[in-house]
Amino acid sequence: LGDPDESSSSGGLYTVAAKLDGDGTDLVWNFAVDRGKPGPCTECTGLLGDMTKGFRAAVVGIVDSVGDITSSDPLVAAPSITVTAVLEDGSCSSYTCPDTGGIVQGDAAITSAPSSEPSSKPSAQPTTNQPTGSLS
Repeated sequence: LGDPDESSSSGGLYTVAAKLDGDGTDLVWNFAVDRGKPGPCTECTGLLGDMTKGFRAAVVGIVDSVGDITSSDPLVAAPSITVTAVLEDGSCSSYTCPDTGGIVQGDAAITSAPSSEPSSKPSAQPTTNQPTGSLS
């Protein structure tokens, strides 16, 4: 869920920030269950905390699809993410993203790493009809 936007037409309700892959949903669930106080939360173990409200976490992942921002359906409009890590809220400032070698997945084009398969996706590199060399 995304933080509520008090100025939006949603009236300050939480919004869909992203769709997580199945493994990511499990990672977030287990992260929360380990930090929730048993009792008020029937599934919580309390292994890493005793939270009863206000759960927040930072989700790290790879954007697979940017979503369709023209859709009125929040699940269709939201980006899809393959989750690679779930962190304590506020810990992102110390997180270092792994080097992907310029490879972008999902709706984005692959800009490096040659492939033997032809790609139907457009190149992210700008193209021009101007010559690149000298004729002299």
